[in-house]
Amino acid sequence: MKEWRLVIVLACSVLMMGRNADAQTLIMNEATPQHQMIAGSKVSLAAAEAFEPATSFIGLQNLENQRTIMVLEIATPYSQYIAQAIPMVINNDKSTMVEHAQYMINDLPARLYVGTQKGDSDTALFQRIFLVMGNDHETIALNCHYPYEEGAALDSTIMQTILSVRYHPDVVVDPLKNMGFTISTSGTSFRFSRKAGSALQYMQDEKNNWTPAAFFIDRKSLPHQVTDKTAFILQQVQAIFEVDSVLFARPLTSGDSPAEEVMANLRSKRSGEITQAYFITRFDTNRAYSMIGYNVSARAMEEMKTIFRSLEVQ
Repeated sequence: MKEWRLVIVLACSVLMMGRNADAQTLIMNEATPQHQMIAGSKVSLAAAEAFEPATSFIGLQNLENQRTIMVLEIATPYSQYIAQAIPMVINNDKSTMVEHAQYMINDLPARLYVGTQKGDSDTALFQRIFLVMGNDHETIALNCHYPYEEGAALDSTIMQTILSVRYHPDVVVDPLKNMGFTISTSGTSFRFSRKAGSALQYMQDEKNNWTPAAFFIDRKSLPHQVTDKTAFILQQVQAIFEVDSVLFARPLTSGDSPAEEVMANLRSKRSGEITQAYFITRFDTNRAYSMIGYNVSARAMEEMKTIFRSLEVQ
């Protein structure tokens, strides 16, 4: 179950990054007029020209050149994230990355991973740059994508922007804001637990409940129409699990948009342990809204459907 909680410079001149990942580069980022807080996060960035606040995720985007910088904040200590989550983040069915450099950014340890990631159709290929930093309380990741060009150097505008990062631990972030949607748990046994990367986690009250159910809910951009909804739903966890068996996959009524519910047995790629998961996904024109639950009883399934049907797009 831990694997579910772990399912991810203008102030200085742009630094040349060596190929020796063991050599740590010191970066001290002072505040500049170009630094702006990223809404919904604890970091500020001095964005390169043409980047603007993202409209469908927390971070920055350059729509003209198809560049994105997504800010993820994970309530997991940095050392634990590096040891337990990074092996799955950098090497899975969709993404292949290697460690490119190590830094100390304003007294926070950081590592940079670079490689490629397949698009949803597996035909598109993207360059991926993943900068992760943190402390004993949480991990900050800057997850960057742009169209892959064989032999090309790392995009200088992205590198300049992410290496300008400043961490503001005292900033209080409302995790329910800037998600692009709202849900209501009123009348159910589920309560908000935490934000995990770009997803929200909800859990049942543990009081008098030895195996409380939990679910994650998130949204994802759709570059094209999804034809095989079941395959799309199951692909969301393929970095960690293999599908052992599908118990059912059927349409679900959820407003005016098509939706599907799936129950499947998933096998952990690390331990081989079987986990039963319940999925609900709604497909809008350009986005999918997905709920993934585990430890789900019949009652929890019905409550998850009620919560999912309360979803309102902002």
